[in-house]
Amino acid sequence: MLILALSTGLRYGELIGLCSNDLDFKNNRIKVYRQWQYKEGGGFDKLN
Repeated sequence: MLILALSTGLRYGELIGLCSNDLDFKNNRIKVYRQWQYKEGGGFDKLN
């Protein structure tokens, strides 16, 4: 996760929200749909 964070610039909450189906190795893309709301008491929230 550290290498992914350093190479992509994703924030902590976005990294925690990733699932295996969000990684597209064929097209070299990462889809970020949700993030962990650790400051607001927890839980996942969809990104705007």
